Amino acid sequence: MIEDSPEQEEGISDYVYEYLFDSNLLELDEETLIEFANDIYMFSEKMKMKLLNVMNVFNDDDWYELKDILDEYEDI
Repeated sequence: MIEDSPEQEEGISDYVYEYLFDSNLLELDEETLIEFANDIYMFSEKMKMKLLNVMNVFNDDDWYELKDILDEYEDI
């Protein structure tokens, strides 16, 4: 969805991929990891609803919301 969106510049999907598969998540304690998983799950459910409504554009608001989630758990 991110890569197919005309509103997003190149490299955002790479950033998300690198973040999710980097060592940042390995350093989170169990409680924080569960909170992160819940936040990502809620965000992905919101994105699914956009797809169901044929609004499959990952816009800037979506990016900033996801970036806020990722930033919250970075360097904890």
